[in-house]
Amino acid sequence: MKEKQKDGKLYTWISLGFQSGVFISLGLVAIGLITLSISGDKIADAVIPLSELPQRLFSPDAKVISSLGIAILLLTPILQVVIAATRFASYRDRRYLGISLALLCMVALSLFLPAT
Repeated sequence: MKEKQKDGKLYTWISLGFQSGVFISLGLVAIGLITLSISGDKIADAVIPLSELPQRLFSPDAKVISSLGIAILLLTPILQVVIAATRFASYRDRRYLGISLALLCMVALSLFLPAT
C-alpha cells in the first residue's frame, strides 16, 4: 500500500473518531442542559465531579447526562491516540506504534495516579 493511501486512511479514521466524540458530547450536553432547564434546577450546579460520575451513571438525572457529555469530550483525544495506535499496528510501523503506546501509558498514569 502506498504511503499516501496509508496516511489518508489514518487521517480519515482519526477525523471520524474526533467528529464522533464531539457530536456525541455536544448532544449529551445539550440534552442535559435542556432537561435541566425544564426541571428548573440551577445550571451552575449542573456538573458532577468525575470521581462521582461512575456511581451516578445509571441515575436518570440531567446533571449526569451533561457531565457524561463533558467526560466524553475529555476522552476524545485519547480515542484518537488509540485509533492511531491500532492503525500503526496494522501498518506494522513499530516506531509510531511505540510512540502511541508510550503516550497512552503516560495518559493512563496521569488519570489513575493521584496528584501529590
